[in-house]
Amino acid sequence: AIHGLNLFLLYRLADRIVGSAGGSLSLPLHVTAVLIGASGSGVVALVGTTTNDLTASVFVLAAVLLMLDAADDEAGARPYLLPALGGALYGFAFGCKYTTAFYAPGFAILVVWIAARTGRWRIVATSGAACTGGLLAGAGYHMLTLWRLYRSPLFPLFNNVFASPFAAPESTVDDRFLVRSIPQLLTFPFDWADPTRNVAGEVFFRDVRAALAYSLVAVAIVAWMASRRRRGGARHRAHVPLAML
Repeated sequence: AIHGLNLFLLYRLADRIVGSAGGSLSLPLHVTAVLIGASGSGVVALVGTTTNDLTASVFVLAAVLLMLDAADDEAGARPYLLPALGGALYGFAFGCKYTTAFYAPGFAILVVWIAARTGRWRIVATSGAACTGGLLAGAGYHMLTLWRLYRSPLFPLFNNVFASPFAAPESTVDDRFLVRSIPQLLTFPFDWADPTRNVAGEVFFRDVRAALAYSLVAVAIVAWMASRRRRGGARHRAHVPLAML
């Protein structure tokens, strides 16, 4: 049931982005976005497990939804409440599952964009402070316990920084799946679609969603530019790749 909340939040995000602007395509777009988000091998394989990936993602999606609400709070009725709640939820997700760190750059860009859109630059500090509080709420006790036992809040990670005497003074990094060149960076999402290449996990799998999202970035940009020139149907069609993305 908890993992199922991701589906509801995906639908709400699709509705939040597209709304009724897609015309008769609005509902199909919303449903398609949910199906794309929930049908990947990285999702299906984790349903019902205790790895906490699909639990942490609930907080991440909820945080993004709150931040989008904050972006449209033009009246300023809740100028800092929504960004604070969004930051706290993402920080809590980070504390519960450190692998959600890869969302941090995108979330930071979202916060800065909202601050620029609303002209309330204190949102950056508010959201950042709330994010720190959420992180401590999710992982503070665990980090304190690791510090007491091993003199490192992230033991055994980053021991080149914390220098715990209980592990080698080096950063523990699994470099098997790191991108090592610009060409590899550009083609990396498409490598996921090839089940014969083990580029992103311990087991072989196929996931075309990354390649689809990667392609839709360009499609969405072109559609958005076209909608700036024309109205009516062209404007509605511009929301199709955006909703899919």
